[in-house]
Amino acid sequence: MMMGLSMTCAASQRLVQAQRLALTQTQRAAIQCRMLALRMELAGALVEEQYENKRMCPHCHHGLTMLEQLRGFAQSDTDTLCTCPKCKHRFQPRLVAQTLGGTMEIILLCPQQTLYELRKPLVNGLEPTVIRDRHPAAYRGALIHFGSLTLAFHRAGLEYGFPEVYPWEDKVVPFLGKMSDTDIARACRVSEDKIRRFRKKKGIKAFRKRALAEELGV
Repeated sequence: MMMGLSMTCAASQRLVQAQRLALTQTQRAAIQCRMLALRMELAGALVEEQYENKRMCPHCHHGLTMLEQLRGFAQSDTDTLCTCPKCKHRFQPRLVAQTLGGTMEIILLCPQQTLYELRKPLVNGLEPTVIRDRHPAAYRGALIHFGSLTLAFHRAGLEYGFPEVYPWEDKVVPFLGKMSDTDIARACRVSEDKIRRFRKKKGIKAFRKRALAEELGV
């Protein structure tokens, strides 16, 4: 009888511990939004640009999270409008890009629409700077959603033969420990092990979702 009671208590304690370790739906959503924001920030930093995502609904003035924005896109290659989760108004989200040549405002594409643009004839035969100038929305969409043009073209089923080499060491320091080594390596086009060794050299702990949830207060 006592043994059965002890086993029951032990199982109950394990369940409580697992529940504490498991992330809630709210925490997962908050972490995902933060990761999307950091990926966009890193994508811009690597090419010496800064991005501001204009995602406020013009009808009800609800400020959409990046997750709400991505979920608000239609499953369409060409319909670039986003649906507000509050009032259901459809509007065109835009991205403000601060570049070395000035500030420009462009349409923000979702991942599906980015791939559609990259699949257009001869686009994968253009150098990165040419894609940036001729296809500004697709270029930023590739960097923000996929980490690089090479990875975006690969997802689109196309080869991309032009190198994407960025002086990344100084630019990634603010993101070490705040993002996974995998995500940073993907954006920099280097191995995950190289980022891991660089992070350890800087004395920065690895990214942990639980620590981020605590930092976000969720």
